[in-house]
Amino acid sequence: MYQFIIALFILSCSVIYGENVSDLDKRLERMRNLRLGGSCSIPWKGGVYRGEIQAIQGNHVKVRVLDHSLPLGKWPLVIFPQAEVKPSTFEKALSNEELIQSLKDAHILETPAIEQALRVVDRAWFCLNTPYFDAAIDIGCEVCISSPHMHVWALELSRDLFKEATSILDVGTGSGYLAAALAYLSPQAKVYGLEYHEVLTQRAEQTLQIHVPQLAEQITLITTDGEQGYLPGAPYDIIHVGFMCQGIPQALIDQLKPGGRLILPAAFEKRRSSYDHRLASGEFTVVEKRKDGKVQRYRIMPCSYLPSESLGE
Repeated sequence: MYQFIIALFILSCSVIYGENVSDLDKRLERMRNLRLGGSCSIPWKGGVYRGEIQAIQGNHVKVRVLDHSLPLGKWPLVIFPQAEVKPSTFEKALSNEELIQSLKDAHILETPAIEQALRVVDRAWFCLNTPYFDAAIDIGCEVCISSPHMHVWALELSRDLFKEATSILDVGTGSGYLAAALAYLSPQAKVYGLEYHEVLTQRAEQTLQIHVPQLAEQITLITTDGEQGYLPGAPYDIIHVGFMCQGIPQALIDQLKPGGRLILPAAFEKRRSSYDHRLASGEFTVVEKRKDGKVQRYRIMPCSYLPSESLGE
């Protein structure tokens, strides 16, 4: 019966874009060029890491290395020969294990507990079309599930908070996938997922109940405009936002617990993604509220996400 209900939800929430594998191939082709502000792969510490292109000067490229083994704000700027800098494109993994390995090879996934969360919470339950491609995939209602590497970045940037977290907010929860991973990693926490579209909220609830009922007990899903947060669950140890905000919503900062962390894509000007016109471009941003209440902001990397409903785009 649950499977039948989910099928009805999928049909009632059809994807306007009609994206398929061919569309993804076109997106992939547009990502194959080096560009300022673009993502790249570079040799670092004996492996291959992701980086952000800061400048292209003749045969050399200045790159900010995305090395989350280092403190926020301490990621190095390094000049590489252009021949060593490769554009980052998404992997077309065909299994969960293949996806996990590709994220480990890129030094995005490094924490064993997060790796285990990706195994316990299988992305294929929440995304029926090419679930293991490392790309944002349509899930209906003009909404995408975020790329696996962006989900993992969000988890890795929160990893020191999981053990003590008691309240977590996932804004723009969509399929419920990241809410489930957060619940697994913080077994003592109550996880609140906010979603704008009621049909996605209901579908996520069904998916959680069928596949991870032990985690569903920790998760409360609510249909609402998430940029104002959710006061009944505040203050939060971790707040994650899964869509592009216009700036950093003050309501979310206010609902952070001292010592808590807000992770979100934030646009400070209106720009569209160069490889997918549906997406807004901005900065993946971390906001930390210190124990004394002072706020520190860190720009992590450029990113492209669907704009929030409040942007009216």
